[in-house]
Amino acid sequence: MTTEQPWMKPTITIQQANKQAEDYAGRVFNAVFPGVKIEPGLAQTQGDCSDPTDGGPTNRLLASRSYELKGLDPATYPAKFDAMRSWWAGNGFVVSSDKANGSDRIAGAEQKVDGFGMSLRSNNAGGLFVNVSSPCVWPKGTPEPQS
Repeated sequence: MTTEQPWMKPTITIQQANKQAEDYAGRVFNAVFPGVKIEPGLAQTQGDCSDPTDGGPTNRLLASRSYELKGLDPATYPAKFDAMRSWWAGNGFVVSSDKANGSDRIAGAEQKVDGFGMSLRSNNAGGLFVNVSSPCVWPKGTPEPQS
């Protein structure tokens, strides 16, 4: 009897992963950062999943987005981290990390149902950033042969 590996199951497509990453970003911006200027940063629509954390094959992809939040007073960042943690808790995310070194802080969470990750990061230069990423997905949603 063989047991199918979890990564050999169908996933959402990479197009669906991109849409979901953007949806999560939009929802958190509306809830936690209303009226804040959002500057898109790096957007990977078909990022390399060559080092997957689930031990699965390398011919899968991931979607990720990064955004810089502009015009906020760094003194408000601790309250924004608290608000983000509350939003995560109310939206099925589990906090996986929260580390600080002075004003350099990063908190991360993973969505329990679909495996999407999100982080909020501040740095000593006064920047505040949101990152959203999908789990590894099959490009067309179904497992492909290894090359």
